[in-house]
Amino acid sequence: MVDGGECLLDFGNFKKNDLKDAKEIFLAPTCGNRNLYANPEEVGLFGKKVLETIDIAFPALHGTHGEDGTIQGLFELMNIPYVGGRSISFQCRNGQNTYEGCF
Repeated sequence: MVDGGECLLDFGNFKKNDLKDAKEIFLAPTCGNRNLYANPEEVGLFGKKVLETIDIAFPALHGTHGEDGTIQGLFELMNIPYVGGRSISFQCRNGQNTYEGCF
């Protein structure tokens, strides 16, 4: 669990909108970099604080970027293994520009 993530385990915090202990994290979208970084914590002159390293992603998203293959494409570009279909399968299903090339 990422530092500060413990507050996400208690559903009551969501109902009360009490997420003051949660920390903002980000991925650096570069190939082979599987680190989760704290934002805006820095270490040294240019370094970022690494919180965890991603072993595998389990995308549980709903909506535009969760269902059209965008996040899966990002994982593929970053060489992060993930659960679910490949990005091209989502694009074909949703009728994106590649739909005609699927068949």
